[in-house]
Amino acid sequence: MQPVLNEDNKLTAAEEEVLKGYIFVRESILESKCYSPLQDAFSCMANTQCYITAGKHYLNGEAPDISICLASSSVMPKLLCYSVIKVKRPSEPIDISRCLGQVNDYILSLMQAQSDRC
Repeated sequence: MQPVLNEDNKLTAAEEEVLKGYIFVRESILESKCYSPLQDAFSCMANTQCYITAGKHYLNGEAPDISICLASSSVMPKLLCYSVIKVKRPSEPIDISRCLGQVNDYILSLMQAQSDRC
């Protein structure tokens, strides 16, 4: 099964502005405070469930901030994970090599678990 992406899933302009205003205007906001608004925004896709997975080491010891999985799953197993999101605050300088390395590790772990999708 794949997530269903269509116009009905798209955020409205008003929803986008609320999300941008919440996250991008508050430069001093904690990274963890961004999880719920992002979870709400990504939960609109049909057949998916968006989980806050920060601190939940399920990808070979790795813990992405947010995971998008098959909706019927009650947990976020790597076999049913469609995508992962790494959250960074707008005001936070990003160590690109470290962040890309983390995301690369997430993707490699998903590829190992879902070899039929590669």
